[in-house]
Amino acid sequence: MNHDEAIGIAALLNSFIVDRYFRISNGNTQVSAAELRNLPLPALDVLETIGRAIQRDSSDLDGTVADALHVPAKLRRELERGLDAEG
Repeated sequence: MNHDEAIGIAALLNSFIVDRYFRISNGNTQVSAAELRNLPLPALDVLETIGRAIQRDSSDLDGTVADALHVPAKLRRELERGLDAEG
């Protein structure tokens, strides 16, 4: 794994998308090593794209990850709203 891919996976794991995934699938934010191994990940080129973008501008990590994963705007708003409600 190269530097950009490592930054990309770190950004992905810190994004609202992965946070929401774990809250929905596990009922909490406690994550075990087994759950991390089973986490579906995007292709390495997508992780690299995220990593490069985050290194250029890290002010909107969630937006960068959502854009790279092509998350529709409506779904993104719903996921963010769900996290705000759980707050």
